[in-house]
Amino acid sequence: LLSNLKQEENIPMWAFHFQEYHLSYQIAQALKMLTLIEKISIVEFCDYLGLGYVTLKERKLTDCILKNVHIQVKLHGSKELCDVADGEYLLTKRQSLIYHMEKYTLQYADKWVSPSMSMAKHYQFFYQLNPDNISCLTPCYEKIGTGKAHPRNARSKNFMFYGKLQQLKGIATFIKAGVKVLNLYDDKAQ
Repeated sequence: LLSNLKQEENIPMWAFHFQEYHLSYQIAQALKMLTLIEKISIVEFCDYLGLGYVTLKERKLTDCILKNVHIQVKLHGSKELCDVADGEYLLTKRQSLIYHMEKYTLQYADKWVSPSMSMAKHYQFFYQLNPDNISCLTPCYEKIGTGKAHPRNARSKNFMFYGKLQQLKGIATFIKAGVKVLNLYDDKAQ
């Protein structure tokens, strides 16, 4: 198996036509090699560019070494969703392939992990995903003090935006909410 994997590694990028497809292939090859060395039970891909595409395609093969690996996808903003939100949705050959790779990866993953409920619902609607396979893991951003408690300070003006600064990620809503909070707690806020 190892010698077969090494031979497959030599497939040149031009055979895939697009860099993203070749990258997905290289990731699948690396995972197969790693599985020969170490037991892997779960792999998490991001949704962007469909990097799990080849891995999920190969997992369907009866003799695939990745057959029993649980694959989940982190929902952070697929290229297709970003392009739609930014008004840059194009159906060139390259874009069509990337959008297909992302959809396939989402469709055949065992589970999807979302940083928020609203993102999960948006994906569920856009990609027609089964809500039973989506879990929400909102990132923790509280700074815990020395006494294992959050140092609450009503005057604190620190905000965290978790995501790319673009319309799709809700940056405009975040800024409006931040201004409202500042106005509520500080009469001098502009």
